[in-house]
Amino acid sequence: MTYDFSYILKQKRLAKEFSIKELAQKVDITAKYLSSIENGRRVPSAKVLSRLLESLNMKAFSDLPFFKDKKTKSFIEKITPLISKIDENNLDAISEMMKIMASKK
Repeated sequence: MTYDFSYILKQKRLAKEFSIKELAQKVDITAKYLSSIENGRRVPSAKVLSRLLESLNMKAFSDLPFFKDKKTKSFIEKITPLISKIDENNLDAISEMMKIMASKK
């Protein structure tokens, strides 16, 4: 069984016993925006995703179940520390660049 990010996010939030409002405050977004992410209507920016993972004590992107194969998991574990050092403006730029690249496949 596979789950999308919105489902996993909600389950992690509930496991930590955060209300939508509490987690939204920790991540510095509105409860409405977080609800939209949890319901699959919005996709978080790289900056918001990073803050969500940190607030839910997910140490790396590789903690997400989408990264099941060992090669991908290893790659994600290697680049996560590098990504965490990038300032917010550059992180957003990289995120936009990746969206463009993905759309050309």
